[in-house]
Amino acid sequence: MYYRIAAALLVGASFAGTVQAGDFLKNWDIDAGVFYPQSQLLKDAFGDNWITFGISPSRKPDKYGWLISPDANIIYNDSDGSRVLMIPVSVGLANRTKIKGSDWTPYVAARVGAAYVDYGIRTSPSTKLSDTDWVMNANAEAGIIYKDSVRIRARYDWFGKSNDVLFDGLSLTISWTAIRF
Repeated sequence: MYYRIAAALLVGASFAGTVQAGDFLKNWDIDAGVFYPQSQLLKDAFGDNWITFGISPSRKPDKYGWLISPDANIIYNDSDGSRVLMIPVSVGLANRTKIKGSDWTPYVAARVGAAYVDYGIRTSPSTKLSDTDWVMNANAEAGIIYKDSVRIRARYDWFGKSNDVLFDGLSLTISWTAIRF
């Protein structure tokens, strides 16, 4: 019970950090990528890699150095009677470095938070592991931003276990800033 309350507070704090930062929610990116699960159970149920799509808030392009970095992500797959939904919400630090005279901006980020997981994984024709749970999440990300509108990144997510199911994995993603306010 206390674990779920703590996770809910962490999620709320992450969104509060997004609003307080003021420069989030002004730009929105369209994301496309590939998720590589590390768990053999997930690989057996859904394959070695999953195509992902999404939309996410991004920071205004004029901020550099060490910055607060809230983040939310959605990872989903549905195949042959099995499904998994993971929504990590986290906050941490990112460092964006401006390279004088270049259109490229490299960055790194590290965050911690909570993740909502909802899954039903068929392990045999008559057996299905399923649950809805909150687990801890940590992620590390490195990427590069081109002309303040295209972001290419690699990210690794570590998730807490839910009924001995591991959700860890690597994401390779490209994003384009589609909406600017």
